[in-house]
Amino acid sequence: KSASTPFDLISSGINAEYGITEKEDLIAEQLDESREGAQLSQQVEDKIAGKIAEVEDLTEKYIIQQNTLTDLNSELDALEAKLEDVMSNIHAKATFHSSCKNDIAS
Repeated sequence: KSASTPFDLISSGINAEYGITEKEDLIAEQLDESREGAQLSQQVEDKIAGKIAEVEDLTEKYIIQQNTLTDLNSELDALEAKLEDVMSNIHAKATFHSSCKNDIAS
């Protein structure tokens, strides 16, 4: 049925305008949702980048600590070897002095 009366024409014009406004509102809502989604996505991306930077920093610190530990273990091994030499010399001197005392006493 075509709009024949002035009321019908006004009514159909309002409905057409309402339909356009409704679509514009829907598009505006979708646009807002898209923007919110983009913001959330950026926040997540920023947090992930921050965590990756933390992991890189911790990995670097771990590597430095591992290298330091390896160096300290090498130094400890060298000191233990030196201590064994000193203890061996002390034992040899103690044995010699004990032998001398026994010789003097006899």
